Amino acid sequence: MLTKKTVSAFNLANVETNTVFTNPNYLISGFNQREVLASPNSLAAGLASIGTTVTSPSNISFENVSEGGSGPNGGTTYSFLQLTAGTQLDFSFNHDNKFCICNGSGVVDDNGDHVFNLDALSRAANADVNNPAKYIIKED
Repeated sequence: MLTKKTVSAFNLANVETNTVFTNPNYLISGFNQREVLASPNSLAAGLASIGTTVTSPSNISFENVSEGGSGPNGGTTYSFLQLTAGTQLDFSFNHDNKFCICNGSGVVDDNGDHVFNLDALSRAANADVNNPAKYIIKED
């Protein structure tokens, strides 16, 4: 017999689920908005630690506030670009206003814990160690 129980569960992105059945398999994911920094000394001046792993990269919001624009924090909104898992990122990548998810070594991994700015012009502007590139990200 299937027993229905009512609960209220919120993930870190404040997305709610409220119905749980006996022996459920739920994936609660996401993370709150956070500011991350990409040091000019990071891989290709575009790698930043998220501080947690990603569940669904297509649910990531990424705003480069170091690049002025019409985003909610005055920056440029970037979109996720799906790259082949295991690809090593480097200076040669150039995709305007795009980002990807990777590990700390810059190897593409959609469930990684780092973001990489794929926009070469933006990365080239990230030259001041006292004022590193700033991204605002979250996973809904």
